Amino acid sequence: HSNLMVPGANVRKNPYVINNGDNDAFVRVRVLIPVSLFAIIDKGPSYWTTTAMNEDKVVSKAVNYYLTPEGNAAFMNGTATEYIVERDNGIQYYEFDFTYTYKLEPGAMTFWNCWGNIAIDKDATADDLAQVESFDVIFEADAIQAQGFATYADAFAAFDASTPNN
Repeated sequence: HSNLMVPGANVRKNPYVINNGDNDAFVRVRVLIPVSLFAIIDKGPSYWTTTAMNEDKVVSKAVNYYLTPEGNAAFMNGTATEYIVERDNGIQYYEFDFTYTYKLEPGAMTFWNCWGNIAIDKDATADDLAQVESFDVIFEADAIQAQGFATYADAFAAFDASTPNN
């Protein structure tokens, strides 16, 4: 079914990953939000699950930057260019990476969701909504076998080196 994205609407988003492989894996989730949508999300991205970050279960360079005064301003006015990616549809997205700091065992699910909800500001106007190129929020995940890597950082450094378009 379709969820309506109108002022005040709150759409639940709880991305998670299940390790369906035979080995422990390190996991990373990307949340891609259209830059044109970002400024009218209620209070910015107030719905990511910071509990996971506070307990060191997840790290996110983009969230850490957003939580600074200059980062908040850059994201809200569309100038956080280091975090902008363009997809084949020509739309620019802010890319929020959430890297799980622990090994995910075979059959296990990432317990802490990195994102909770997407909500349109209740005060958003028709003009605000008309400026949005897309209301589609994209979730992607990467996984790499943990064997041979001491930490998630080592694993994803190798992963990123081997997949230059990522």
